[in-house]
Amino acid sequence: MAITERVILSVSGGVEEWKDGLKVMLQTLKAQDDTPAFQEMLIQVKPNLTAPPNIVIIEFKPYAPKEVINAHFVQMLTIEQGTSSEDDLRAQITKFKDLEGCTGVASGLSKDDVDGKGKVFIAAVGWESLEASEKAKESKGVVLSGAESHHVNFRFPIKGFHGL
Repeated sequence: MAITERVILSVSGGVEEWKDGLKVMLQTLKAQDDTPAFQEMLIQVKPNLTAPPNIVIIEFKPYAPKEVINAHFVQMLTIEQGTSSEDDLRAQITKFKDLEGCTGVASGLSKDDVDGKGKVFIAAVGWESLEASEKAKESKGVVLSGAESHHVNFRFPIKGFHGL
């Protein structure tokens, strides 16, 4: 099972007002692996991990809209960019919007190289149901060779957990 984390920052002002703060946050995320708190967290979750956490920072275009994130199921796709351009990959992902049961799409390129293989393209595709997502696999209209796919239910309640 893959777990996807999202962080939503509500900011005021324009890019000039918040870009320095965002830069510090991104630098902190990059450096977090070496912090004692992160190492303690790894000890706590290690029994449930099948691999070390892989944190990828992307800029969704469009910004991951509510109709995607609030869908019953969100299909997270990871594609090694290879020779395809970001625009070509986005054009393929956008075709999902025409399929029955799709609530919307958002996608973007990672800010940094991932696992020494270059940048990766990540897409979030909202679905009304798991069945609609599975049916989309049969569609000949969307061609995504080598895509890694995980279904996530961001609305899944965890009994007893009320946030931080």
